[in-house]
Amino acid sequence: MRTKFTGVGTALITPFTTTGAVDEAAVRRLARRQVDPERNRRFGYLADAAPELAAMVLAAEPSSLIALALAHLEPSQAAKILRALPGDKQADVAVRLAGLEHVHADVVGELDNDFRTRLVPLLNQPIS
Repeated sequence: MRTKFTGVGTALITPFTTTGAVDEAAVRRLARRQVDPERNRRFGYLADAAPELAAMVLAAEPSSLIALALAHLEPSQAAKILRALPGDKQADVAVRLAGLEHVHADVVGELDNDFRTRLVPLLNQPIS
């Protein structure tokens, strides 16, 4: 099964396989992502920052961690930050977002705390 990937600013996962059949597992993942209340409480400092600044600060992080953080933002906020990432990083993060599976809440919490400690001071700096 291969999930279709569409460009930045549109849906990153579709509930269809490359043959056009409905991918039931993708539908369940998308539904969970839409109703998960935890996603709106984590990584809020990224959503509050200018997308260009958030992308600049995140660009040095591993793509898998950026994808996990963006998955917990509102889709429109995540898309703005994704669009502002450098091209090669943007593509890698988008692919990782598309294939992201459930991650234990403790792991998400640890990443959020780590990013909050290390990145929030950088997010409060003006863009030069």
